[in-house]
Order: sequence, then structure tokens, then C-alpha cells
Amino acid sequence: MNNSRILLHILLALAALSGSACAEQKVVEVPQIGNMSEAEAVQMLERIGLTANFKDCFSATIEKYSIVPGSQDPKEGTKLLSGREVSAVVSQGLFPNVVGLSENEAKDLIDKANLKNEIIYDRNITYKEGLVFKQEPKEATCLSSDFTVKIYVNRPLTIEIKEPKENVDVGSAPVVRGSLSSDLTENESLWIAVKPLNNIKDWWPQNNLPKLVPVNKEFEGNAFLGGNKGDKFEIGILVVGEDINETFMEWLNTSLRENNWPSITQGRPGTNQKVAKEVIEAHKLAKVDVVLNQ
Repeated sequence: MNNSRILLHILLALAALSGSACAEQKVVEVPQIGNMSEAEAVQMLERIGLTANFKDCFSATIEKYSIVPGSQDPKEGTKLLSGREVSAVVSQGLFPNVVGLSENEAKDLIDKANLKNEIIYDRNITYKEGLVFKQEPKEATCLSSDFTVKIYVNRPLTIEIKEPKENVDVGSAPVVRGSLSSDLTENESLWIAVKPLNNIKDWWPQNNLPKLVPVNKEFEGNAFLGGNKGDKFEIGILVVGEDINETFMEWLNTSLRENNWPSITQGRPGTNQKVAKEVIEAHKLAKVDVVLNQ
């Protein structure tokens, strides 16, 4: 058989195959699949020779795993050749709301929604420790499977004193530097307070520190130590509310004016300028012991 006849046979065979494929295709009418379950919709489409191309979206009104009405394309009644695709949206139910849940509960709920999560620890004084106080986004509709929900978990404020170090020798006015894990609220103030270690109850507030720079949350101030060389002191960092801050400020201003410095825990006679040792301790978030070297 020469080459031309071989080529002719090949062309005839391809034509026959093409004609056979065309003969197998038929025109079908797209059915209504809205409100069906995903499985039912797939079965119905496959039964008449169409294929399903569905995507998942969250819906506050449509039952989970049901086709969202009006989402199918092409619409009901459209004529298609068999083998073509019909797209639609499958409801995944409500977008998960994890605010108020524990960290583990929130992660489980996000996982069940086939989403990723990112845990962010921050401070919120209206929620208990360990609870989620915010999420981003709050609501959503159609999300990819690799979408990440940010979960903000409440953690209490912590303070790190970076300087001076524990049990080092210091002068009478050592610089105290440190950082906070989160910003103070509008009603909170940061104070340095000092207590001689040979005294179990007397505290002296020092200077009221300014509000922290939001970027790095660092603070710096001085502690003033009165005593003899070799005396040991505890330097505490306090976070107080408006009432205690006001009492501290009144005590400090009166002490400066009268040059008289009773401890705040003993109080100033004839005034309300007194704060109990237990209250001081409750508001102390960090401390360091030092030794006076002069």
C-alpha cells in the first residue's frame, strides 16, 4: 500500500471517530438544582450527561451543603450539549463566629469550616483570659480553602524589666527600663514604686511614667532610693486605674510641696493619701531587687 492510500485510510478513520463522537452527544435541558443537596444535584446532572462544577460559600440562610438558589449557571431550561459543565454555589452554612470561645474551641470551629487560622495574642480587659475577643473577618461568603481567619485571644498584660538587672549594685537614682506586652488602656497609668527589703509593708511611689509609644511599648523612668550603702530595695512596676493614680498624684504633689515623704502604705495623716500594701502588690506586674552602692 502506497503512502497516499495509507493517509486516506487514516483520514477516513478519524472522520468516522469524529462522527461517532458527535453522534453520542445530545442536547439536554439544564434542570433546576437550587435548594437541592450537593449530592442530589451532582446525581441529577450526571444522569442527563452534564458535569458539576461547584464552589463552597458561607450562607446565613441556606442549609449547609445545599445549592444556593439562583447561583447555578447556566440557568434552568438552558439547552446544552451533553458533557458540558453546570456551575453553582454550595452553602457551607454560617460563617463561624468564634468571639467569646476559648482558643481551642475557636480553632476547632475554624477547622470544621475547612479554613485556616492565625492566633494573635493581645489584651482586652472586657474578656476573660484565654477567650477570643475579636476575629477577622467577622463575616464572609465565598472563601478559598487556604483562607486564614485571624483569631485574637486575650492575654493579660505582662511587663519585662530590662534594666537594672536582678541584685546588681545601683546608685541612688537608677534608671528603670522595660517593655509591656500590650498598650495601656486610656484609664490606666504606669508607676515605679520602691520598697526597702528590710521593711515588709512600706511602699513609695516614684514618678508617673508617660503613656507608652505604641510601636515598641517601651518605658523608662527613675527609681529614687534613700538609705545607706548596702541597703537592698525592691523596685516594682505598677499598672493602676484612675482612682489609685489620683491618690498617687496627690501624695506625690503634697510630698514635693511639704518635702515630707511618708510611705503611701502608711498614708499621710489627715488626708486620704493612702493605699494598702495588698493593693500595691495586686497592681505590681514586675519587680527587681537591687543593692544601693552609695
